Amino acid sequence: MNTSSEITKKFEVFIKNEPLFEADFSMARIHEESLTKASRSIFYGTGLCTPQEISVGLPFDILAMVFTAERIRRTFGFDKVFHHIADTHAKSNGIWEESKIDTLAQQTKEGLEKILRNFELKDFVISMASSFDKSEKYLKILNSLPKDAHEYVRREVTDIAWYQQKQDVSLKLGWVISDNSGITNGNNETLFDDKFESLFPNLMSFAYFSPGRTFDKSRQRVAPYIAIKGENRLILQPGENVQVKFQKAEKEFGDKFFGGARKHLEDIVHEYEKLFGNLERMSIEQKIQFILDKAVKN
Repeated sequence: MNTSSEITKKFEVFIKNEPLFEADFSMARIHEESLTKASRSIFYGTGLCTPQEISVGLPFDILAMVFTAERIRRTFGFDKVFHHIADTHAKSNGIWEESKIDTLAQQTKEGLEKILRNFELKDFVISMASSFDKSEKYLKILNSLPKDAHEYVRREVTDIAWYQQKQDVSLKLGWVISDNSGITNGNNETLFDDKFESLFPNLMSFAYFSPGRTFDKSRQRVAPYIAIKGENRLILQPGENVQVKFQKAEKEFGDKFFGGARKHLEDIVHEYEKLFGNLERMSIEQKIQFILDKAVKN
């Protein structure tokens, strides 16, 4: 039988050996108490817009979160993976018509359900924030938090606490854009996680993905779940041609690795293969095309 410390050590080794994770940011936020509970689930949240742009579809990068979450679930015996769609949060900035957000949220949910169905991932639960953020339980947590923080931050913290208390979540997956000096570009989920930690210590562990990647030189590292209009990127949609986009990206960068984007996509393919077996006798472009087509199959 594994001891608690052995489980924690095994999890740390897993994170350090997964190229899709930012290991340095994750190591400091792993707590043995949360990893060794009798009932444990995983949670991560995905947005629908940036402060300036609304999403036009699910990027291929979302599969990094889906596949890795499932590998963690299987490897460490977690019960469920909760995929949280932050539709209420998208309405909070007041930029987009609520009806547009509602339509996009439903389309996103349906797209994710198709992905889970096509890859036979049966232990995921997709939830929209709007389905529970007016409930008595949620509002009780929200109203108990200190009022000195911005409401957006308080709601982010409440989301984590709700999943922890209501769904036995003990591991939250997030993402950061980092460099050798720290987190950059304002993309910092650790702000919410640190606030949660200060209020509810040792109840949750946190691990952070590397960002999604585009083929645009001016905007290479981005959210793994939001694709904006006009950017050169692989989208989970019928008819997407991987080879054509790779050729365009290689021409743009003058680099067969597209500034590291190709390596990132290869890492997602490797996650797929760790779950479902190797795709033999295929180039990397063919493997990505196979996975993409499978994800969007009706």
